[in-house]
Amino acid sequence: SVVAESFPPPGFILTAQGNLIEKTEKQKVESGEIKLSDLIEAKCVKISLLCHTKIVGGIRSSALGEEYVYPSDEIDQQNLICKVTANRDSVFKCTKVSNGEKDYYLHTSSQFRQVLEDGDTFITNVLKNSTELQKTLRAKTTYESVLNFDINVGWYI
Repeated sequence: SVVAESFPPPGFILTAQGNLIEKTEKQKVESGEIKLSDLIEAKCVKISLLCHTKIVGGIRSSALGEEYVYPSDEIDQQNLICKVTANRDSVFKCTKVSNGEKDYYLHTSSQFRQVLEDGDTFITNVLKNSTELQKTLRAKTTYESVLNFDINVGWYI
């Protein structure tokens, strides 16, 4: 026997013009397709992803006398720790903010230490903001307050 499928499928709307479009979060909430707890967890995942993106998106430091952006994915962070541990002068790739020039610049051991400290401060602040946003979000009790909650505030860039 043939089982009739519902049309439009869950999560979609059929427009007057006959187009099938995905419902927005708000429409899914209004139709009861999303539970409040699921909506909160989905936004918490977005916050975690945003946090990760901020951390690996580069750290800023003025250790060289003016502001530079240093790459900060996991391998870059490990390389920076190695430079600090080696305790000697060496080059490191970074981008000068004033002109966008990306190159290997000479750093002293104390400059490497300063970059690492600036990175630690930045990453700690980003993680604290992520935790605070998720804590605040999990305390929300209405769909509207969760839908209107801005996850893009407080990031230390």
